[in-house]
Amino acid sequence: MNNNLIQILSAVAGSVGFALLFNVRGPRVVFTAVSGLVSWGAYIIFSRYLELDDFISYILASALLTLFSEIMARLQKAPAAIFLVIGMIPLLPGGSLYRTLHYAVALNWASFAKTGVYTIMLSMAIALGIITMMSVIKTLMVSKTAIRHFVQDIRK
Repeated sequence: MNNNLIQILSAVAGSVGFALLFNVRGPRVVFTAVSGLVSWGAYIIFSRYLELDDFISYILASALLTLFSEIMARLQKAPAAIFLVIGMIPLLPGGSLYRTLHYAVALNWASFAKTGVYTIMLSMAIALGIITMMSVIKTLMVSKTAIRHFVQDIRK
């Protein structure tokens, strides 16, 4: 089986597991599984197929996940955080964090610093993607409301 497919299926399974852990029930479990697929699938596309840097790939994957979460929140009439937090689980740099702490315990300070900076960089990329997409969505929603009020005022 293809390595990318195994990773995507693992992301979906992990997302379902966390959805059940967080007491998500019913059809929302399926959508949280899809959010894991969206986040890790996007990362694979951006990093491996488009050959973008990890930092950029994480920004784009988390931004795409944020957009998906906002859409699902409106369709499912649920908080976007359900889909965003669970879908973010596959993107968390757990392996990198483990290696960072391993090097700290082993007193290998050069490797600790290198992997620590990388882990922080990935975490910042995730946050940047979320913040950027949420800002874009909020701006669009406010603009839509302002335009609607403007049109209503013109019609009066």
